[in-house]
Amino acid sequence: MKLAHDRMRLATELLAKAKRLLGSEHGVTLLVHGKPDELEPVVAMQTTLPSRKEVRRQIVHVLYQSLVADGVDEKNVSEVAAREIAEFLAIADS
Repeated sequence: MKLAHDRMRLATELLAKAKRLLGSEHGVTLLVHGKPDELEPVVAMQTTLPSRKEVRRQIVHVLYQSLVADGVDEKNVSEVAAREIAEFLAIADS
């Protein structure tokens, strides 16, 4: 529980700093998480966006852009994204 609290505190501090540096016209979402090999990574999130759904929309957009940047064709980007998400979730469940 302390780890979750520490990560949330860090996310809160970083969000406040980002808002001071960028101003209120920028959307900022911060995720604080553990190492990729953590069995149960504790993720803390703070955002200036109005809802978690809006955060997920932004994350999906970033995923889309990163797949296109890696050379995935726009015709199959949804299929590749769905496959990668399924793989990530399977890893998280194991």
